[in-house]
Amino acid sequence: MPRRIGYARAAVGEMSLAAQIEALQEAGCEEVITDDGYQLNLNRPGLRTCLEKVALGDTLLVLRLCRIGCSISELISLMLTLKERGVHFRSLQDGAINTAAVSGQQIFNIFACLASFERTMAEEKTNIGLKVARARGRLGGRKPLPSNHPKITLARQMSRDHSKSISEICSTLKISRATYYRYLSLDGAKGFK
Repeated sequence: MPRRIGYARAAVGEMSLAAQIEALQEAGCEEVITDDGYQLNLNRPGLRTCLEKVALGDTLLVLRLCRIGCSISELISLMLTLKERGVHFRSLQDGAINTAAVSGQQIFNIFACLASFERTMAEEKTNIGLKVARARGRLGGRKPLPSNHPKITLARQMSRDHSKSISEICSTLKISRATYYRYLSLDGAKGFK
């Protein structure tokens, strides 16, 4: 038989857990799982427990959307996870958000479009910022190491020694093969295969 499971989260200076729990119980939740504290991602112990408990046909209820997600992309991610598992979602104070109803599914689709728009806008802003920085002569990334840096010197010595393979050298120095070859090319030294 499908169940209603509630999720509540309170942050410092915000709505208390007691008020949320009471509202969720009045809405018919058999169990209310909580998180206390302000955490910005979906990796909260109470939410993990809640997601483990809900099953096909169950409904996950929250008082408001902001109690379960801090951004549209988080909400969309969570909704997609629930949808894949056949779990409905309902927000008590955001009346149109009820994925068991067709209108709630449409609202969810609008959220998904907004999340996509938000990602696209962020990418555009990043690309514009990079172009502006390049136009001003700024380059991203780490500053290159000087050719006499101890790690580069050690890579060269190990390469000349021939007692270790390239993989072993890279593992010892915690560098990639590409970095190893770049280190060797700084003074024209040659590695081995």
